[in-house]
Amino acid sequence: MPFDQHHTILCRDHSPPLLSVPLFLYIIYTQPKKQMNKTTIVALCMLLYGFVADAQITKGNWMMGGDASYYQESYIENGESKNIYRKIDLEPNVAYFLYDKIATGINLNVIFTKDKNLSTDRVNMQNVYKVGPFMRYYFLDTDNKINLFTGAGASYAIQTSRSQGSHIGEFRSISYSFSAGTVVFLNTSIGMEFLLAYNNSDAIKIDSRDKTFQFRIGFQIHLEKDTNE
Repeated sequence: MPFDQHHTILCRDHSPPLLSVPLFLYIIYTQPKKQMNKTTIVALCMLLYGFVADAQITKGNWMMGGDASYYQESYIENGESKNIYRKIDLEPNVAYFLYDKIATGINLNVIFTKDKNLSTDRVNMQNVYKVGPFMRYYFLDTDNKINLFTGAGASYAIQTSRSQGSHIGEFRSISYSFSAGTVVFLNTSIGMEFLLAYNNSDAIKIDSRDKTFQFRIGFQIHLEKDTNE
């Protein structure tokens, strides 16, 4: 199962710059091993000091961003590469907090895959386009620096396949997903997420089903409503 790196980028007008995480990594990386224990403690304190602001998961706020991942797999036989498989996965989304701790929105997903046989130069390509609604609920108080959440969504997908530049097929599917995880808010806008997701996809008109589990680490950032309105 490939590792999915999850990135979501948003901003807030007056949120403090996110300096503590890269500074923490720089300090740890550049210190001698003999000084590592003491340096780690000091750097960790600096990192935690950056968690100083309330999270924006209250009614009227927006959450926007997207996931992006790249995956490559090579098949090697007798020391020689026989096949290369590549996958690009883009998943932008936008959500609105209808109530405190409850957000709903639209999720898009575009997947491009390319499978090349190096012995025959045969290339197979697949493109997948998905769109659907999703919801998310946070369990703890809105001012918690660490929160727990769960989510659910559904989507409609169209998949097209090509081989050697020729169209060879198209099918449609309906899928649903469930997720749960933890978010650590680095400031008023940025949260670092640790997410476990399950997805079930059923093809329409043909007997085909796909089930996947994914573990993601990434960032979620929120747009705060204008309090002057």
